[in-house]
Amino acid sequence: MVCLGSDACDVTGRVFEIAGGALNVCDGWQHGHVVDVGRKFAAAEIGDAVQASIAGSPEPAPVYGA
Repeated sequence: MVCLGSDACDVTGRVFEIAGGALNVCDGWQHGHVVDVGRKFAAAEIGDAVQASIAGSPEPAPVYGA
């Protein structure tokens, strides 16, 4: 996926799934539970915020042929 980091790439904000010789763009992504502290996060707060966001969000769709 080095091409995504090149100057020739015009792709932003997309998620790709790649395994061996198969690649696909993933659609249907949606925002999960937002954790808002009302200011910039302190580095020590990020882990707890990530866990809270995951806990408050729906289960993700299966990937890699699951």
